[in-house]
Amino acid sequence: MVSELLKNLQSLITAENIPEEELLVRLKLIVQQAELSTNDDSKSIDLKSFIAPALQKALTLDLTSNGLETGFNRIDNVVGFLSPGELSIIAGRPGMGTTTLMLNMAIKCAENSGVLYFYNDAAQHVLANRILSVITGISSEKMIRNLLSPEDRTIMADCEKQINALKLHLHDSNKMGINQLRQKCEQAIQEHAIKLVIIDPLQYLCKSNTRNHREFELTYICKELKKMAKELSISVVAISQLSRNVEYRGGAKVPQLSDLRESGAIEQEADNVAFLYRPSYYNITEDEFGHSTANTAELHIAKNTTGPLSCIQLKHNNTFTQFYESNNITNDFTINDERLGEISAFF
Repeated sequence: MVSELLKNLQSLITAENIPEEELLVRLKLIVQQAELSTNDDSKSIDLKSFIAPALQKALTLDLTSNGLETGFNRIDNVVGFLSPGELSIIAGRPGMGTTTLMLNMAIKCAENSGVLYFYNDAAQHVLANRILSVITGISSEKMIRNLLSPEDRTIMADCEKQINALKLHLHDSNKMGINQLRQKCEQAIQEHAIKLVIIDPLQYLCKSNTRNHREFELTYICKELKKMAKELSISVVAISQLSRNVEYRGGAKVPQLSDLRESGAIEQEADNVAFLYRPSYYNITEDEFGHSTANTAELHIAKNTTGPLSCIQLKHNNTFTQFYESNNITNDFTINDERLGEISAFF
């Protein structure tokens, strides 16, 4: 490990014409990588000890799950709940509604378990209005424009008890690094018994401004999030941005794993990867069967280490900032040979 550290430092010292800001970024990443290697005190264990927890769980006649319910039964049934120790990714292009979907899930989970939501690219009052809209069913636009009717105001006044009962905690992650984020999580676990951590969006934890170093840093961040989920026995869900390649692609523009922005480490480290896709966003008014795509959304489960790949149809109400389960559900998920090879490469 020491020789590798010295080699990396020597390479950095001998490099020429590196701006000071980039030099500091490289040095920080080299130190972080060295810390990971130094702190690796894992030991090998025999097969009996290795499979004992899984065997015990399988033999126990307990139908309950230690995972968290999302409020969407079909998502829970396909993905297998938000389980402790797992890192899940929900990705989509801007405007698809990834934040809205995660707020729906966070509020449902917060009815019974502690949830910590790290936000960044939304102002506090905007996020607050979205949460109120999910809880009350009142349009966030009416709140923003002060167009509430007397009935609306009565509903909002009556929701105070429900709001107080939710175990949802929010934290602005602006200018926060991965180490500080973990400290906040550990503190929240002690104070609020947090079971679910949501990061919106993942890329804001990356501080480097250059592409190659952003990918290096994002790789480190994903590994740390996965490590945090395991060591703290919590479920971690990160919203990820997608590259513009989706926009340039013809046809339905359904995202693929290769569209995850800036890092192959995201799908490699994650236990679950799901893409949120709304056909109407691209002016696609009908699906291949001639059904209207108005107010519909699709959650494509593109990676699932504990269950099948699938396409789950949802209803989307943009006015009320809500997603619903659709009665017209198909779990068929057609994967072409190229995508199948892409997915298989990470197993």
